[in-house]
Amino acid sequence: MGERLEFDIYGRFTLMLVREAGCWRAYRKGEGRSRPESGLVIPSELRAEELLTFLDDWYHEYAAPGRELRQVNS
Repeated sequence: MGERLEFDIYGRFTLMLVREAGCWRAYRKGEGRSRPESGLVIPSELRAEELLTFLDDWYHEYAAPGRELRQVNS
């Protein structure tokens, strides 16, 4: 498995991103399993340090006072 990053999406769910064959694949984690995050297409040229901004733009509708989108691993 390639590079793997996880993000807490405003306290609503955890999103795991995996870099495989030059592409980012997204999986929503929950209850002991992960499933592909349908509809989310991450440009393959995005670097890991750009993902937080991209995800914040994509999931902004989940934002709420006191909640943040953050990376939960390095």
